[in-house]
Amino acid sequence: MIFDKIKSVKDYAQYWPQIEASISRRDKPFKDDSPKAMGARKKSADNSIWKMAELYFPDYVRDEAAGFHSRWEAISRTWDEPVLVEAFRGAGKSTFFTFLDPIHTILFGRVHYMLFCSYNEDKSTNFTGRILAELKYNRRIAADFGQIIGKSIDYKAIGHFEAQVPKSAIKTTVQAVSIGQDPRGWVAGSRRPDYARLDDIQSRKLARNRKNVENTLQWITLDLIPAMASRYNLVISATAVNNRDAVTELKKGSTTRAPVHAHRFPALIAKDVPLWPAVFPLSRLNKLRETIGSKEFSQEYLLNPIGNNDGVQESWLVDYNPAEITGKEYQLILSFTDLGSRKTTEKHDYKATICIGVNPGPEIDILAARIRRETPRQLIVGMYLIYNTFAPSAMYWEDNGQQDLMLDVWEAEAEKYGYQLPLRPVHNTVNKQLRIEQTLFPLLENHKIRFHPHDPDQRLLKEQLLDLFDGPHDDGPDSLSCAVRQAIDRLRRRRQGPPKSTIRRESYTLLRRY
Repeated sequence: MIFDKIKSVKDYAQYWPQIEASISRRDKPFKDDSPKAMGARKKSADNSIWKMAELYFPDYVRDEAAGFHSRWEAISRTWDEPVLVEAFRGAGKSTFFTFLDPIHTILFGRVHYMLFCSYNEDKSTNFTGRILAELKYNRRIAADFGQIIGKSIDYKAIGHFEAQVPKSAIKTTVQAVSIGQDPRGWVAGSRRPDYARLDDIQSRKLARNRKNVENTLQWITLDLIPAMASRYNLVISATAVNNRDAVTELKKGSTTRAPVHAHRFPALIAKDVPLWPAVFPLSRLNKLRETIGSKEFSQEYLLNPIGNNDGVQESWLVDYNPAEITGKEYQLILSFTDLGSRKTTEKHDYKATICIGVNPGPEIDILAARIRRETPRQLIVGMYLIYNTFAPSAMYWEDNGQQDLMLDVWEAEAEKYGYQLPLRPVHNTVNKQLRIEQTLFPLLENHKIRFHPHDPDQRLLKEQLLDLFDGPHDDGPDSLSCAVRQAIDRLRRRRQGPPKSTIRRESYTLLRRY
C-alpha cells in the first residue's frame, strides 16, 4: 500500500496524488443506492465496526475476523479509564484502533476531539493522514454519508483537521501529537480532547533508556490524561519490548500510580492452540518461530518481553544429539514435579515434570520434560510414561501443602498400573527466584545443562527460561532447578558416604532419611 512508503510528513506532498487515485479507484460504488438500501447499510455499520469495514473498506478486511476482534469493539467503548491492548504482530491492532474505530466514531458522531499519539510526530501524523484520505476520497463513504471533509482541505491538513457528516450535530477535530508535547492549548472551541489513541509509544532504542521510559509514563499520566475531557475514551495499543519498558511499567503500576487495565492477545491460547487459526495457523507460527528465533517469537507473538542481560541468555541453551543418549549409562536419573495449582481438578495452571540424567561435574541432560495445563490424573499418567521410558531412581515432587490432595489420586492410578512410582516428597523453603538463579544460572552459562532439540515441551522450557521473572510462567525452570538440586545433593552424599556415629541407635536414626 502507498501508506507503507510514507515515512515522514514531507512525503505526503509527493504521494498525495497517488493516494487520491488509489482510494478513488479501489472500491466500486454500491449497485443499489436507494434510500432504503443506504439506510440498511448505515444501520448495519452503526451496529458493528467490522461490518462497517466490510461495507466501506473491503480492502482492509480481506481475512475473516477472529473472535477476539469482537472483544476489541467492547474494549474500544471503555470510558473514563485508560486501557492497554497488547496483541501479537499481525493481529491488526493498529488497523483497528487507529483507523477503523476512529472512522466509525467520526461517521456516527460519538466524540468531539480526537488525539493520535506516538513517540514522534511523523508516526502520529501517519495515522491521521490515512483517516483524512479515506474520509475525503472513499467513494462508498461519500455515497452513503456525503462530503465529510471540506473541498479545500488536502494533505497540508493531515496533522490537524475537522470532519463532519452532513446534517450531523457533531463536528470532530482530529489532531496528531507526539509524546512529550506540551498539552496546553489542546482545545477545539470549548472542547477538550475526549478520545485518544496511543500507538508506537516507544521504539526499541527508546525502551532501553530508563529516563525516556519515565518521561513517557509521566507524559501519559501527568500530561495527557489530565488534559482529557471529564468523559474520555483512551486506548493504548502496544507490545512490550523488554521487562522494564513503558508498556511493562504501565501494567505494573507503582506506589503512586495504579496499573493500567491490560488486555493481552498472544498468538497462542495454549501451546498448540492458535488465537487466529484462519490467518495464523500453528504451522505458520512454528515456521515463524524457527525463522526469527524463539526469544524474538516469544516477544512478538507470545507477548513475553525480553528480559535484561542479567537473565538467561539464548546462547546458554545448548542441545545434545538425541543419538548420544541412546543406551547411555548415567550415574543418576531422577525427576521432579511441580504440581502447579493446589486444586485437584484445576487444569488451567501449568504443571511440570522434568527428568534429568546426571554425570559427575555435574553434567546434566534433560531426558524428558512435560510442561502442560492438565488435570492431576493427566499429570500422573505423564509421570508413568517418563518412568517407563527412563526409569528414574526417584521421582521428587513439591508437597508444599498439597500432599493430602494428591495421595488419593496417586493411589488410584497405582492400582491401575499395578505398581507405585518411586515418589519422594520435597518441601521447599528457599525463595523460588533465588533457588532458580543459584542452581541453574552457573550450569546453564557453562553449558553443563543440555536440551533435546526436537522436544516441544523442552522448547517451552527454553522459552520460560528466557522469560524468567518477566514472563507469566516459571513452572518448568522451577522444576528443573529442584531436580538439579536433588541430583547435586545425592551425588554429594555418595562422595561423603553414610554419616558416622559410635552410637548404633543414632546411626540408624540418621540413616532412615537417606
